[in-house]
Amino acid sequence: MVDAVSHQPMAGVHIILRPSDSQKMPAGTIFGAISTREGKFSIQSLAPGTYHLEAKCNGYILIPAKTPDGSYNNIIQLKAGEDARDLLVTMTQHAVVTGRVLDENGDPVPRVPVAIQRDARSEAQTDTDDRGQYRVALPPGRYYIDAMAQNSGRIQNMGGLREIRNDGASPRVFGDTFYPSSLTKDGATPLDLGPGQHADGIDIHLTPLVSVTISGKVSGLPEGRGNFPRAFVSLSPAPDSGQTGSFISSAPAQVGPNGEFTFEGVAPGRYLISARSMDGGTRSAVMEVAVQSSDVTNLSVALSHGETLEGTIQIEGGKPQSTDTEKLSVVLESVPRRGEDIRADADGEGAFRIQGVFPGKFKVRVAPLPENAYLKSVKVGAVESEGTIDLTSAMSGVHLGIVIDRNGGQVEGAVLNKDGQPS
Repeated sequence: MVDAVSHQPMAGVHIILRPSDSQKMPAGTIFGAISTREGKFSIQSLAPGTYHLEAKCNGYILIPAKTPDGSYNNIIQLKAGEDARDLLVTMTQHAVVTGRVLDENGDPVPRVPVAIQRDARSEAQTDTDDRGQYRVALPPGRYYIDAMAQNSGRIQNMGGLREIRNDGASPRVFGDTFYPSSLTKDGATPLDLGPGQHADGIDIHLTPLVSVTISGKVSGLPEGRGNFPRAFVSLSPAPDSGQTGSFISSAPAQVGPNGEFTFEGVAPGRYLISARSMDGGTRSAVMEVAVQSSDVTNLSVALSHGETLEGTIQIEGGKPQSTDTEKLSVVLESVPRRGEDIRADADGEGAFRIQGVFPGKFKVRVAPLPENAYLKSVKVGAVESEGTIDLTSAMSGVHLGIVIDRNGGQVEGAVLNKDGQPS
């Protein structure tokens, strides 16, 4: 056990070996040792198999071992009757980055996620505290620091109320900002950190974005709840809009007594809006809304029980069983995936009725499939699809035909490690 920079032995390092799941040891079984002043350690009586090595020491980070193929990992393979001797385990002092996230006025912004990126991946993430400060320890390397202000959920759910502003101001919305103040990674300044280096004062100045209001009215509200909210409206970025971090944590808006709802502080982009009654009995279709530089008002969202989709399951190949279709359920998964799946059981003749279906695109599944069977075809009326159906138009009178074939192919094999042993 040595320091990667000084090459001196390290004492008091806690070494841990975690057996792989394939070794089938009791849950929570780990093996450990503490390094001596000479940096030596010994863990005995280990069964043959695969182990993951960890090393813990305050202020230090383990450097993974380099494998023959040029990659890095901390995997140790023990063969029967062989010992792993003279292992060289190296650690290096971690680097530390500290700073603040500030708004356009230079005031600290609390509870903003700060991501540390390295080689196009996230190395670590932390949040600013109540003073807008953050601190993170990292292995040496080059990093980009990203204050993910859009991910801090700044949309204001007004619950059917609308704030009247005579000064013409709108709620502040900040974009994800790279150090020191860039909305894109191309304009960011990277940090090159060495072992034990402290980079202090890495302050990120957030860039305000234009924000607008989305408002409208929900119809078809259930009766009999007095002044209590009877429905809520959800707002989320369209999956293919590129707004991967934008307000995903925004809370649903409670609908006001007359059906009104309002979201303030919405950044430009494409969003999905849908409503659901509090008792879950009714909901709306999903509506896409494009937000630009002006408010979106007078949206109309209708609650209903949805429509009923009827169809049949046909099983081909193999020896038929009289109860085959009675064991099957048809499942519709919304595309993109939103909320709960819709399902219905088939009867003895393979017929099924799925209630509460709203316009949209769906992936069709059948569960559980008979042994060695696969989903051969799905038809909406006379139109055949590859498992995803388009029901964005009217569903009245549409028949869903599903064919399952018992003669599915099989693929067999084994997963082996580099020594040819089962992994």
